[in-house]
Amino acid sequence: MKTFSIEKLTLFAIIVIGAFYLFVFPPNSGPDESNHLRAAYQNVNVVMGEVSSDINSLSMRAADERLIEGYPHFPTRETYQEFFDNLFVPLPAGGNEIVDVVRDSGVPHPYIYFPQTAGILVARAFDMNPEWLYLFGRIFNLIFFAVCVWLSIKIAPIGKGVFALVALYPMTMHLAASMNSDVYSIALAFLVLAQYLRIAYSDAPAKIPDLFILLATMALLGPPKVVFIPVMMLAFFLPNRCFHSKTFAWIFRAIVAAVCLATIYIAWYVFINRTAGGVPVVEAGVGELNTFEHIFADPVLFAKTCWRTILMHFEFYYHSLIGSELGWLEISINKILLNVFMALSVLGAFKYKLQEKTLLLRDRIQFPIIFLIMALATAVVMFVSWTPIGSWDIRGLQGRYFLPFWPLFLLFIARWQKPVRPKWLSDRNMVLIASMLHIIVLVTAFLFIYGREIPV
Repeated sequence: MKTFSIEKLTLFAIIVIGAFYLFVFPPNSGPDESNHLRAAYQNVNVVMGEVSSDINSLSMRAADERLIEGYPHFPTRETYQEFFDNLFVPLPAGGNEIVDVVRDSGVPHPYIYFPQTAGILVARAFDMNPEWLYLFGRIFNLIFFAVCVWLSIKIAPIGKGVFALVALYPMTMHLAASMNSDVYSIALAFLVLAQYLRIAYSDAPAKIPDLFILLATMALLGPPKVVFIPVMMLAFFLPNRCFHSKTFAWIFRAIVAAVCLATIYIAWYVFINRTAGGVPVVEAGVGELNTFEHIFADPVLFAKTCWRTILMHFEFYYHSLIGSELGWLEISINKILLNVFMALSVLGAFKYKLQEKTLLLRDRIQFPIIFLIMALATAVVMFVSWTPIGSWDIRGLQGRYFLPFWPLFLLFIARWQKPVRPKWLSDRNMVLIASMLHIIVLVTAFLFIYGREIPV
């Protein structure tokens, strides 16, 4: 095992552990998976020229229609039986016939579903049955995530253990082995932070291509989730030592500002035109929802609502960040395990060897600022998208929404000048510990699903 670098070990761990998550959690048992399947299928239709003429409909193979509602969100042993029986059934006669199903929403930024789209296209090319089509969408998502994490760890000069251990949280693995598009955000956020660390803590000025690859990655991260746009602060506030001259430093910062404004405009334009042509929009909440005007009209009330939300739900956010409730937040995992996962990721932010580079406070002070800005932006989005007027707290927030920028916070709080970890607690050993803990997580989830009976 000593010949395995931390990035190779993490890549191997994600693929192997993720393979078990693929089968322990049947189709539709991940967060909003049926919605993500529809979204990926819309991309498939564009590629294959099967786009429905009705904006409220989605074209799909007749055989695949059962994937939308045929598998329950809360699976039981009968779901396992159905899933594994269907895996070995060939595509039925007429299964390739194209039918229309209800389209639940538009896909403003289709590129965030490219891994799932690629997997479904491969399954379609080989006329695989619906279950394997679903699995291929998940498998390609898992592989995309694993490769991005591997690359992030490989290029990051420090904090390798943070990337590896946050990637191995039960919640992160659950999302990676599902159809969920959050994997795209987590993967690109890891790549952004890793590229920043490589540039900011290099002994020589950065190469121009590296600077613009960093900026391009940030630009791709922003529009689908506007809350991540503040991460461009990392590029804007790169230390002067990263540039060949002060003149180029200010030119690059001007370009960063321009790209940031363009990204904000794109995100805003897509948001206000999201219902153009009758495209459906997923809405939630009971009664009339809050708007931006409510925030501007009474910012003090909004601030109080945020504070009440933290007081009421902090423990839930902490646990759901790591993965205390998997599935649709109904499969409980032992809280002691979650605390061990968190402790390992915090330890990963500490120096292991004296010769490791240290994050200077003046450079990393922006980390918690960016984290807090993005957390506040997330609260704003959920306030105007999910929270009814008069609600005591902000609805719909979950800890998993903070996963993409969680490593920022860890690297700020735990990057000290001197090593504090014992020699046996290396990054590789912590990855092995986290991997073994997943045995308990997977067994717990399997036994919960297998032993559950849902009243008819």
